[in-house]
Amino acid sequence: MFEGCGGCCLALIVIPLLCCGLVAGAVAYTTINAPDPPIRDNFKASQADAQAFDAEVARAATMAATEGWFWTAFTQEQFSSWLSLKGQDFADSQDRRFPFEDVQVGFNGGLMRFYGKFTQSGVKIPLLVELRPRVDSSGKLAMDIENANVGGLDLPDFVLGAVADQLKAAVNRPFENLNGRYFLNAATLTVDNGRFEIQGQPT
Repeated sequence: MFEGCGGCCLALIVIPLLCCGLVAGAVAYTTINAPDPPIRDNFKASQADAQAFDAEVARAATMAATEGWFWTAFTQEQFSSWLSLKGQDFADSQDRRFPFEDVQVGFNGGLMRFYGKFTQSGVKIPLLVELRPRVDSSGKLAMDIENANVGGLDLPDFVLGAVADQLKAAVNRPFENLNGRYFLNAATLTVDNGRFEIQGQPT
């Protein structure tokens, strides 16, 4: 220790080193325990798929207005691409939070599996949230969170809420122009083999 130093110099060196070690340990821990992406590791958002989702939203809205009933169907690639490329703008337009990167959403076995990464305390954390879509008693889409995997770390409540809110709002986009005056048919809800589909009618 330097002459006349009460240990402050040592603290200035040791504390940052400890912090770096803790961050490195957290990164390693979350990497080792990271959930697998639901579509594929090398999934890349496609502008064409995002546009296809927008086109499906417009088609379903037109059908509801002209035919007195509607159906909508889209693939996990279309939905994931739209959410990845336009999700933040959509969240901003609805005063929602969407702090995620590398987003993809798989459709299988009745579940929507949301995968993304968010940054907390300087560490990029991968997460997987499994949600089960259902039609509630008023004929509207609801989302039940069934499981959350964040590499062994505790998930802040705002993150879970942001995932559920954003997915629910995004899937409801085909019905936005109906201003809540519609009824979804629970028997037609399908979330399987990479495809989401449902039918309904204006009220």
